[in-house]
Amino acid sequence: MHGRLLLAARQAAAACPAGVTWPAADWPEALASGPTVEAADEYLFTLTGPDEDREGIRTDGVVIVHRGRVIYERYARGYAQHNRHLAWSVSKSFLNAMVGVGVGRGALTVDDSICDHYDADGELCDITVGDLLDWGSGIDWNEGYEDEPYYLSSVIAMLYGIGSGDMAAFVAAQGLAETPGTIYRYSSGDTVLLSAVLAGALGPDLADDYPWDFIFDPIGMKSAMFERDQVGTYVGSSYVYATPRDLARFGYLFLRDGCWDGQQIVPEGWVAASTQPNPSFQMGKSYEHFLRDGDAVPGRHWWLNLPVPELAHERRWPAAPPTPSPGSATGGRRSSSSPRPTSSSCAPPTTANRASTRTATSSSPSPSPRRTRRDPPRPARPRRPRPRRVQRRGLRQQRRRARRAPEGQGDVLLPVRDGADRAGVRRLDPRVPERRQGHDRPREPARPRGRARLLGRRRPLRRPPRLRPRLIAG
Repeated sequence: MHGRLLLAARQAAAACPAGVTWPAADWPEALASGPTVEAADEYLFTLTGPDEDREGIRTDGVVIVHRGRVIYERYARGYAQHNRHLAWSVSKSFLNAMVGVGVGRGALTVDDSICDHYDADGELCDITVGDLLDWGSGIDWNEGYEDEPYYLSSVIAMLYGIGSGDMAAFVAAQGLAETPGTIYRYSSGDTVLLSAVLAGALGPDLADDYPWDFIFDPIGMKSAMFERDQVGTYVGSSYVYATPRDLARFGYLFLRDGCWDGQQIVPEGWVAASTQPNPSFQMGKSYEHFLRDGDAVPGRHWWLNLPVPELAHERRWPAAPPTPSPGSATGGRRSSSSPRPTSSSCAPPTTANRASTRTATSSSPSPSPRRTRRDPPRPARPRRPRPRRVQRRGLRQQRRRARRAPEGQGDVLLPVRDGADRAGVRRLDPRVPERRQGHDRPREPARPRGRARLLGRRRPLRRPPRLRPRLIAG
């Protein structure tokens, strides 16, 4: 079925379009203005409440490309054009394109068993590459984030817990809950396992650099960075970084049916096959789950703004064109690279140069990931403020007064600077005179000298009076 679907899409696909504007080193600009732009600014960049409440729209940056030119670009919240953004689950759509290039080069097919390219248990050998693209593997998986206890979440355990060392092996160890290819369940585990299958199909010569050889370099994504786990598997579910303008390049690639500057990067028909409802979803067993979660219609690692006639389900965004958008984002953030026009909404983590961004390792809490010479340097962790000792002079008096003080009038902590690069904390009691609060660095007591030092005394001993000899008359 998967092969017939791809063949039909290839027959429907056209050749690379002519007369299209392609960006060179950077996008050409034709910035728009007027009431529409002002309305977009107000909608996208008006904050509602503090960040901790996570309410309303919290946009970090937007780039809109129309007919090959940037017509709108704005950043906020400390972000700028050069900053990378963690794409989260939009990374899944990148992996879809990379698998397509691998299929076009003959390294694998969508009908291959994953066991042809990855060492998995026997029951998993019924899973095909197409099943993983559909999120239809049937693997027992819980894609839970904030709405349920973290210890029940498979994806949190994979990214940050016991599965972070070898993520694909962790996914494969979960076993099957459904027959592969019969039901759709959104799963970051399927995507990570697909990443390991693709690496196995490409072999050691291409496994390290295929994201750049297949997608990033051909379309000029110089800022792109892709993290790996400790065994070297690219975390295709979550960990692609790029600037907003480079994310827009990826959207433009799919808008042009996988072509870039006259060259067919992604095979003909792959975009069309990936941007229609996937076969596992169309089996029908997923409809109840789909209606309950309120997701968009799933393609192959893409979300689709399409209706579902069998469910009398209209398009999720009626005012928008029926076009695809990349895989869902997590953590309340979304990056989009949808055609007509191409846009990208971004918030950056860190910046690094191109030569050092080909691979990066996952920043899981434990154990520490393996790093290579090409990995970017880790950002310095902020040092935890250390409490500064209060001068002992008057300390007992402060404690006695604090115990007798009414509630809410106790000691106060104020930040101070202790040394050139260390922030400290000073404890102040508002009822004690400031001269007794220890504003300056407390002085160490003077070291005893002589016999007092040997005897452990703080003050030198008094010398006994000298006895003068007396002459006694005989």
